[in-house]
Amino acid sequence: MRLLLVEDDRLLADGLTSQLERRDSAWIPPPPPEKRRRWPIEEHDLNEVLGNLLDNAGKWSARFVELDLQEDGKGFAITVEDDGPGIPPDALDTLGTRGLRLDEQTPGHGLGLAIVREITDRYGGTLNFSSGSTGGFKATVHFPGTTGGIRQ
Repeated sequence: MRLLLVEDDRLLADGLTSQLERRDSAWIPPPPPEKRRRWPIEEHDLNEVLGNLLDNAGKWSARFVELDLQEDGKGFAITVEDDGPGIPPDALDTLGTRGLRLDEQTPGHGLGLAIVREITDRYGGTLNFSSGSTGGFKATVHFPGTTGGIRQ
């Protein structure tokens, strides 16, 4: 599922369970209940991950933020990409360190990506940072699992 959130046309959905997609002004309904899968992460943790990634992307985007949710044979992935100024490649490895901020001119405490990293690690997942397709910032979280169980 891919949601494109743009400045001029806010997309509103009832959380992840709505699973709406917008492409060329056409709404695609969510899959039937028997095709829906439970993500292998507790709701509060998922809200923290999505909230922090989307908050960062919204803070830095020029016109859009893209949220992509995918399932493959090995697990579930969340990708958030923005069209902002991006991050210098040599700084990507330092992101997710508690208290580290690359830009002191904007509001924040340097905790958001660290929280995402801690939650991802707790579930045995991975967190990767890269440049997005438009030169902005891209963060991808992958959680292992296919049955919807929660890894402890």
